[in-house]
Amino acid sequence: MATVKKNKKKTIIIAVCAAVIIIAAAIGISVFAVQNSVTAVSLHTVGSNDIYEVVNATGEVSSGAVKEYKVGSVATVKEVFVKTGDEVKQGDLIATFDTSKFDSEIASLQSSYKQAKASYNESVEAQKAAKNNLAQVQKQIAELEKKNKELSQETGSMPSMTLPSVSVTNPDFDKDFTDDNMDDNYVYDDTYEETMKDLTAAIKDLTAAVNKLAGNAETGTMITDIVMNTVADEIQSGNVSSEEIAEISGDAVLEAIKNGKIDIDDLLADNDDAAQIIEDAVGNIDWKDVSSAVSNNAGNAALMSNQLMLTAYYAQEQLYSSMASDSIVSAKKELMNTTKNALDLLEEAKQELSGGWTAAFDGTITECNLYSGEQTTLLSGGITLQNMEDKVVTVSLGEYDIHKVKVGMPVKVSTAYGEYTGSVISKAPVATGGSTSSIMDSMGATMGISGLSSLTQSGAGVEVQISVEKPDEFIVIGFEADVEIDVGEHIGVTTVPSQAMLLDKTGSYVFIYDEEEETVTKTLIETGASSVSEYEIVNGVKLGDRIVLAPQSTFEDSFKVRIKE
Repeated sequence: MATVKKNKKKTIIIAVCAAVIIIAAAIGISVFAVQNSVTAVSLHTVGSNDIYEVVNATGEVSSGAVKEYKVGSVATVKEVFVKTGDEVKQGDLIATFDTSKFDSEIASLQSSYKQAKASYNESVEAQKAAKNNLAQVQKQIAELEKKNKELSQETGSMPSMTLPSVSVTNPDFDKDFTDDNMDDNYVYDDTYEETMKDLTAAIKDLTAAVNKLAGNAETGTMITDIVMNTVADEIQSGNVSSEEIAEISGDAVLEAIKNGKIDIDDLLADNDDAAQIIEDAVGNIDWKDVSSAVSNNAGNAALMSNQLMLTAYYAQEQLYSSMASDSIVSAKKELMNTTKNALDLLEEAKQELSGGWTAAFDGTITECNLYSGEQTTLLSGGITLQNMEDKVVTVSLGEYDIHKVKVGMPVKVSTAYGEYTGSVISKAPVATGGSTSSIMDSMGATMGISGLSSLTQSGAGVEVQISVEKPDEFIVIGFEADVEIDVGEHIGVTTVPSQAMLLDKTGSYVFIYDEEEETVTKTLIETGASSVSEYEIVNGVKLGDRIVLAPQSTFEDSFKVRIKE
């Protein structure tokens, strides 16, 4: 058998070649992988262009002048001289009314307004008096509290008397208060001792009684002082008979009236009735139990007397505090103003209807819902007069667009039947509606679309009126029309396509390409005028810069890229 001798040199060469091929393939794969890991982008070279900026919106066609006649009150229609479709001249009589029933209603409202005004003025004066009396009562309270503290230190004990919590929501000294309606105005703590509950009830009754008597706050304070001093003196002297204390208190009030200390003209009851009212209030308590309880806790009669007076003054303080507040005065002022407004409206309605309705301008009656002899209501219809010769389109523009539009700017008006020329004739001074318009317009601006807010009733907007030149029968009142407002020409300005811009909450951006570094960088730009597809660039990029088309929101601020072929 023949033996084949292997060529070792040839074997080595083949092995080396195979290794080279494998290494080359690996390097090729690695290069390919690196190239594919770099983001590929398309670029646009920044240049200049002309921008013809317009604002687009949709609005409703109406007549150039509209006058709506509404009754707005109850009246009798005498005669109606027009019907829907009639042509009228300025000054023509279109309806008359019988206004005789207004007289009694006006007289009634005049009386109500007079009373409301008088009540308001009285409440203002009562508030002033209450503030003065409040200051006096608070001064007396401070003195009594100081004295109370001194007496307590002398006896080595503190009085356990608890003062009533008073809340008078609507006090009025010229009103005849009763015990029943006063019950809701006073709040008691269930933890009070029974005798203190009775004392609190006595102060409540006394307050109600004083309100029945006093024509003003000063007189009320005087009566309260006299009665409480009398009660304290009697208890201090050892007299605890409720019947006797009540009679003595009534006599003390009578004596003050007779000697002029209390002005009889300031009382709302005669002398005998005044005394009886006080006696009933003071006699409604078992002063024997009160005296025993107070004496046992207070330590001496002087402290007891002082505490009784403090109880009365605290009740007065809360009463005058309520009266000195603005709540009562404000409520009566509002009632007075409401009555006056109703009176003014009724008088204006009578004046308007008494002479009948006349046409404010030449035009056409487009609505008539009144009939001779009928009784109108507040919901009754009326008559609408329109100038059909002139046509206007009313649109609502959002925050982004309204500042571009000026009165006098030319407008193209389009309907389903053709195109018309026009011009801006007015802008409303304020925006009306919701709050979404600026968001919608800003979003639209990034896409080169303006006036999005005018397409929805929920967006806030400013009303703009556009006159239509040479309107014909094909532009119909009540139908919609599209408008294109020419807001300016910008010739030879630096521009970028809207698709090259990226918008976020901090502003508008583009990604500028660096040829040497083969990277792109996110750059803030300032825009100016815009068209459907382009934006003027005021700052941020310059002519000749290369920027990324269709950048993604996920892009980093700066990164390496490769250019798509």
